[in-house]
Amino acid sequence: MVGGGTIFGPRPHRYFLIFLKSRKDCKKKCLSMKAKENEIKIVEDFNFDAPKTKDLAILLKSLELGSTKTLLLLPGRRSSV
Repeated sequence: MVGGGTIFGPRPHRYFLIFLKSRKDCKKKCLSMKAKENEIKIVEDFNFDAPKTKDLAILLKSLELGSTKTLLLLPGRRSSV
C-alpha cells in the first residue's frame, strides 16, 4: 500500500451488553437508596375517568409532588432497553 497500512485498525465492539448490566444494577441501587431515605411514595391504584393532564396534576399536588421531579412507574409493556 502506498503510504503504509493500518495494522490494528478500528473494529466494531459490543459495549452495549456491559451498559445493560450496569444500568440494571444502577436502577436497583438508586431505588434502594431512595427507599432507605423515605423518598419513595407508593400509590397502589388510581383511576381516572379520562386520561387528562389536569387530573394527574391535581393528584401530584395532593401527594405534595407538584414542584419536584417525579418518576411514574406503571404496569404495562416492558421494553428491551
